[in-house]
Amino acid sequence: MDFKSLFGSDYLEVEPSDSIAIKEFLDDEAKYLTPLKKVFLHNNHNEMFLVLDCSEINQQDLKECVNIWEHNILSFVNFGTQFIDHKSYLKFNTSLILQVSNKINDSIRYEIEKSKKICRKIMLELDQEKKLISNEKTMLPFYFEFDDALTSKEELIIEKELEKILPRDKAVMLALSASGELSDANYRIILEWIDENEK
Repeated sequence: MDFKSLFGSDYLEVEPSDSIAIKEFLDDEAKYLTPLKKVFLHNNHNEMFLVLDCSEINQQDLKECVNIWEHNILSFVNFGTQFIDHKSYLKFNTSLILQVSNKINDSIRYEIEKSKKICRKIMLELDQEKKLISNEKTMLPFYFEFDDALTSKEELIIEKELEKILPRDKAVMLALSASGELSDANYRIILEWIDENEK
């Protein structure tokens, strides 16, 4: 799974060999502790996502794996030497992304994801070929997919209906989009527009 493409240019992928790699997440050979696969850090260093491959972990052991990584994150927040100036943000903005089998029990998923202890947990289900199930991407808080495909007939009909009811008069549009308290003049413009459209 190419997570880098999901994170985009706002996030830096931190390799275990990088000088900014967090020691609490490394083993004695300076490789990521299992099952950590990727670490993504926002460019402003105020948000971090840890991607764990839990697809081979037994469902009953998944909670224990999460507990271990909560402890690793807590160790970094309390004792880590990296990102000292950003710890006040990272202690609240570090998330675990858990890649899991699509056979995971819903109650286990719910129990893990609802827990906000130490960090947020996001589960992404993989299919049998260990590929991310496409609609799972929407679980990621930073992910937004633009749909360049042609809209459905129903959407086109709704758009045409909206075009009919939205004002074409520039003065009405300005009155509707004015910020703050509605002035008497704008109020009268909007009322006149409503009256005309009710006829």
